[in-house]
This record gives sequence, C-alpha cells and structure tokens, in this order.
Amino acid sequence: MKWFYNLKRSIRIIIAVAAWLPLVIFAGVISGSIGENGENMQAWQAVVVLLLLAVGVVFTVFAVIARRRETKAERDAKSAARTASETVTQRPSVNNAIAANNARQAELRAQIAASARQPAPLPTYKNIVKLTVFENRVEGILINAGDPCVIKFESDAIMRSSNGNPIIDANCYIGEIKIGLFPYCKQLRAVYGKADYNCRIASCDIIDGKHDIRVEIDMPFIPDKKLPIQTKINGVTFDDRQSIIAASVVGDMLTIKHAPTAEYPNTVAVYNNALNGCIGVVPSDIAEKILKKYKDGCAFDGVITSIYGGGSGKNFGVDIMILTKRA
Repeated sequence: MKWFYNLKRSIRIIIAVAAWLPLVIFAGVISGSIGENGENMQAWQAVVVLLLLAVGVVFTVFAVIARRRETKAERDAKSAARTASETVTQRPSVNNAIAANNARQAELRAQIAASARQPAPLPTYKNIVKLTVFENRVEGILINAGDPCVIKFESDAIMRSSNGNPIIDANCYIGEIKIGLFPYCKQLRAVYGKADYNCRIASCDIIDGKHDIRVEIDMPFIPDKKLPIQTKINGVTFDDRQSIIAASVVGDMLTIKHAPTAEYPNTVAVYNNALNGCIGVVPSDIAEKILKKYKDGCAFDGVITSIYGGGSGKNFGVDIMILTKRA
C-alpha cells in the first residue's frame, strides 16, 4: 500500500470515504427485501456485505496509519531543524572557546620556553658623557684622562624634582670620592638593571673656574636630541603577536623601522630579532615625531625593557626603548 501512503492527505481521505459508499449503496438496495431485522438476508448478500465492509475498514485503517506516519515525520523534521539551529548557534561560541584555549596553551608553552632563554647581548658604542660635577668634592683632587671610575646606582641618594619625582640616582665615583651625577642612569637602568658600570675619565678641564669632567663609557645607544626613547607599543593583539610576545624576554634586541601601509603611512613597526616576528607598532604620536626628524625609511635598534600582563586571560603588553638610529 505504498502507493496509498504516498498520496496527499486529502486524496487519502476521499478514497477512505469512497470505500464505504459501495456498502451504503448495496445496503440501500437490499434493505427492502431482507426486512427490518435482516431475517430474509441471503447468504450471498451477507458475503457481499462483509466484503464491502472489509474494504471500508481496510482503507480507513490505512488512512489512519498514513496520517500517523506523516505526523511523526513532521515532528522528526522539526526536531532535526531545531537541533541544527541550536548547533549552528552554539558552534561559534564553542569554536571561540576552543580557539581561545589553544591560544592560551600556546602562550603558556611560549612562556615556559622563554623562561629558559637568555637574550642576546646588545651591541654597545663608545660614548663621551659630561657629568654634573660636585664642585665641593673635586676641589683639590687631581683628575686625569684615563683614570678609572665607576657609575653606581644609589637609591638612597636619589635627587628629586619639586613635585617629588626621582630625576637621577646614579653617581660617578673615583675610588671612594663621589665626583658627580651621571645623566643617562634611567636609560641604562631600564636596559641593564642596577649594575655598576666601570668606565674611564675621558677629559677633565677647568672652564671659567668650574670643572668640566667627561667620562668614556660603553652604552647600548648613541644619544642625540631625540634618542633614546622609552615607550610602550601598540597593536600587540593583532595577527600572532601575542604568542611572539609570550616567547620574548626582557633584553631581546629589536629592529624598529618605518613600515608604511596605504591606510597608515606613518606606521613604525617593532620586530623581535630573536624570534623574527612583529610584536607591535610605535604609538602614532611618537612615530610622527620620529619620521619628522629621521624621515621616511628610517630604522633603529631597540630593546625590550618590560613585558607585563598575560595572566588570567589578559593580553601581554610591552615597553621598549628605541636606542640608536641605523646608518
């Protein structure tokens, strides 16, 4: 009866109703001859009635079965559609959670690897730096070019500005005598920490009754009117930069260069040399000042001075120092 099940519902109902019509018609024809109680019904008439009754019952049963099958199919289809809809709705959030977890695991692996890695030493350059001299301490002392001296960081001897902010905490010593203040302590401390720096007196002259003392010291930058520059970097969450930062260590040497795009022509990008990857860009206001002085296509050496964040799902941030312009 597949042909019957495949029919439209309205046609099945018509067939089921029509299946009873022969019985009704036959009963009407023979009703006058069999009497009110059917005592005069002949055997052949009874057989025909039973056959016609069976036909009506069969098609009625088939119609009911077909209807139940249709109802179940409709219910299953709705359930499947609802399940598919819920899956589509849930899939992005599930995929995002998986992606976030994978990224976090990659960062953790990178941090573990970074913790065992030491940064490559920075190149250094010979500099002649003028001290702020303590005249009362050097009066009567013989100071000659080539004399050894030491730059020391002394937190208990910090000079402070009028608002209380520290402005210098490095002093230059010859033996036990503190002869003056060293001007680049902040930059050296950010790069190397609070180590003592051995250097030599480059020259000692008396000009207008005051000492002009200069020291020769190796530093990882060649200072000019703009450099070095200490700054945070932006754009650290784009592309794969978080995983590169996670694998970076403080002290990693950087290449900082003008990397213009059609949309952002003043972009100055920051690359970790050890990992051969971009970790961010210099803030736009600083980038504009750099390009104004050093022009398009300029490039610099730099160093990572701080890496922070990264815990409890937070992004990493990075502070750098732009040290020296490349030739």
